[in-house]
Amino acid sequence: MLGLPRKSVRICHVDLLHEERELYDRMEEEAKKVVKNYLNDGSVTRNYSTVLSIILRLRQICTDVALCPHEIKSLLPADNVIGMISFKF
Repeated sequence: MLGLPRKSVRICHVDLLHEERELYDRMEEEAKKVVKNYLNDGSVTRNYSTVLSIILRLRQICTDVALCPHEIKSLLPADNVIGMISFKF
C-alpha cells in the first residue's frame, strides 16, 4: 500500500482587477454553457479533458491573466454549438 500524505484543502479568496473580473465572468459564462451542453448530451465523460482545461483557464485567470492565452477559443472544442470566443486586451 502506498503511503500518501493527508489531503489538505486551501481556499484562497482573490480580489480581481476590473479587467480580470470581466474576463473571468465572460469565461465562466461560456464554460457553464459548454458544460451544460455536455450534461444535456450525456457526453461529459467523453469531454472530460475539455472540462478540466476550462477549469484550468479559470484558475489561471485568478492567478495572473498573463497565464491565460489572449485567445481562449483553443480550449473550446471546434464543433461547439456555442461558437468560438476570443478575448482581447
